[in-house]
Amino acid sequence: MFEHLLDQVGSRHGLNPDQARRLLGAWLDRIFDPARGGTAGFVQAFRAQGLEPLATSWIAPGPNRPLTADQLERVFGEAEIAALARALELPAVAVASASAAILPEAVDALSEDGRWRGGRAASGESRGPGPDEHGLHTPPIDDAPRPEPPALESIAPQPIRDTAPGPLPSEPAPLYRANDGPPLPSAKSFARRALPWLLIAALLIALALLLRV
Repeated sequence: MFEHLLDQVGSRHGLNPDQARRLLGAWLDRIFDPARGGTAGFVQAFRAQGLEPLATSWIAPGPNRPLTADQLERVFGEAEIAALARALELPAVAVASASAAILPEAVDALSEDGRWRGGRAASGESRGPGPDEHGLHTPPIDDAPRPEPPALESIAPQPIRDTAPGPLPSEPAPLYRANDGPPLPSAKSFARRALPWLLIAALLIALALLLRV
């Protein structure tokens, strides 16, 4: 849509293709910026300086009235042009002259039959049925506020179960209790009791060997 315009502006005002695209993008953002009133705010900026016929000529059918760099700075202010020039790393004079060439053609491309694409009239305001100041019938725009979606019910937090371990016993449980039966003998006690029997068995084995000899 804007390729031919960007080529013309770039060649006439010394902008490379990237700078021309960024400049156009900055102005498109400005035109549709909701924080500044969108298209209505854009037209209002010209109206405030007595230059509304310029902007409406770009939106309405027919030839586009030219915009000068001085008029551009008058509408948007030198500070905004200077900030745009810093962002593009270009002289403010070049940005102002290139912007003055871009805006009429860009707005013309964004409008049709005297209204912005999307139903806004040339003044930037929504209108009811009937002809506007250009004799064009603009369909009404539903600007009624949309109902807010119902709030989601909050989910009650579930109580956290107490899973902490119980208190540890103050003293370790004994390994042997009275009702568990007699304790097993220790290894030392068992060896002391079995030693006499082992000696007797050894003597019997020695005696048997002697008798065989």
